[in-house]
Amino acid sequence: MISWPPNNDFVMNVAGFREALESAIQVQVDTDVVVPVASLPGLMILKLFAWVDRKHERRDAPDILKILADYADAGNEDRLYADELPLLEAAGFDFSLAGARLLGKDARRIAHQETVAKIAKMLADPTLKRELLNQLVQASPRSDVSFASHCTLLLDNFQGGFTDGPPAS
Repeated sequence: MISWPPNNDFVMNVAGFREALESAIQVQVDTDVVVPVASLPGLMILKLFAWVDRKHERRDAPDILKILADYADAGNEDRLYADELPLLEAAGFDFSLAGARLLGKDARRIAHQETVAKIAKMLADPTLKRELLNQLVQASPRSDVSFASHCTLLLDNFQGGFTDGPPAS
């Protein structure tokens, strides 16, 4: 936690910042300017902690859903068809579910042990997980039962990849 001057009345949770910085992608924005940009696994870690801290604001769930649903298409296609083919097969060749699981594995790989424990605890809490799932479904204009089930599978696959549990399909 850090608090902002002058009165230190605004406190911010910085859990995951170290991992986001260490796994950042260096983006050259000008000939002599390189900016570190959070990787998607790093951003997912940050978004999960941000969601817990400000879930009443409902602004992080749409980002979490986007990252979960599109991680496979974010430059991970070759990985899923090569080194991570077992993930794709276990997900019944559902690209988005395999991508969510791969995201969980990648987030776990960059996370320090304390962060792993906090996220695993967060995802194991049925009340928090249900609240997050509700917000994921509400983050989309689509809220039918099929979409709600897909959101559940996305989050379950992320959790399985993060905790190295069995795949959900």
